[in-house]
Amino acid sequence: MAHHLSAPLAAMHLADFGADVVKVESLEGEDWRRWGRPSPAGMSQLFLAINRNKRSLSLDLGAPAGRRVLERLLGSADVLLTNWAPQVLARLGLDAKRLARRHPRLIVATLSGFGARGPQADRRAFDIVVCGETGLLLPHPDGVSPPLVNAAPMTDTGGALMVALGVALALLHRERTGRAQGVEAALASVAIALQAHRFIWLEHEAAPELAVPRMTVYGAYATADGFITIAALAERLWERLCRALGLAALLTDPRYTPWARFVERQLEVRPLLEARFRTRTTDEWLAVLVPAGVPAGRVSWGAQVFEHPQLRANGAILETRHPKAGRLRMMGFPLRLTATPPRLRRHAPPLGADTRRILAEIRYRPAEIARLVAARTVRV
Repeated sequence: MAHHLSAPLAAMHLADFGADVVKVESLEGEDWRRWGRPSPAGMSQLFLAINRNKRSLSLDLGAPAGRRVLERLLGSADVLLTNWAPQVLARLGLDAKRLARRHPRLIVATLSGFGARGPQADRRAFDIVVCGETGLLLPHPDGVSPPLVNAAPMTDTGGALMVALGVALALLHRERTGRAQGVEAALASVAIALQAHRFIWLEHEAAPELAVPRMTVYGAYATADGFITIAALAERLWERLCRALGLAALLTDPRYTPWARFVERQLEVRPLLEARFRTRTTDEWLAVLVPAGVPAGRVSWGAQVFEHPQLRANGAILETRHPKAGRLRMMGFPLRLTATPPRLRRHAPPLGADTRRILAEIRYRPAEIARLVAARTVRV
């Protein structure tokens, strides 16, 4: 019972590995069926991309008969995964305490914006709101304009991974002990976790800015025809980089030795690297840097990413053919298990496509299903 991006994406990760995910939606369907670029499949491309391997049950939860359908479905479920507001869940009798009494083996996994406790527990949020409050929106380079919006909704996608992990851990715990437990994640907490490498404040120091520091050894540079990234965050990598760029004299320059002194003064030599990188194309520099053992890469956008041979070889990009939308490339599988690999079993479902089958599975007779359809309690 989830909408928008984060929780549906978490359910998709589980579905990719074989979970039978039933997406419960209203009779009109969730908003993101219609949000974003349309597709010939009758749903948005965004919805198409994050709801694969699921089945759709379209249900009017405002009707008592609809709530009875849900109750019967929960009786056969392992997990309820939701990012619906707590007030909505409580109105439907789906708060954690009541669910635990009625379904003691049900794992209830909830994903919220700011967490279930504290003075702002009832706040609703999207990724950009959370990023703004937790240091993930970077200042604009000109120091005056509004912060730049991240290319990806990091807390949504990170939150999806955390919830999927939490569900797997809770299932393992139930398998070993027979006891269910709740799983809680918040986008705000995920935002802090995504900054683990820099989120630290020692006593007696000023609070860190949580801005990405400008560095010479780690960043992007313009080349003769594009941009290149380098990561030389160790003395041995800096030595390799200098030699590959023909700047070996920097390694013996007393202003920049030993290594600790260079790290403090590294911005002084950045103009040298900027000028050197502009003398060759990105391909030419990669042909030098990669064999030299310097972590480096091309800055790519659009079609270059979709066609990346290494990403395709490892399944990070999934290419398939949708019966209505045609050839489709989308996010593949970021995790692989050797014995039970993820796979595409079905495309994102049309609204209510599986309603009849699901009702039959939870022991509704044909005549009862017909009455639910006639009363518009369900959509088929």
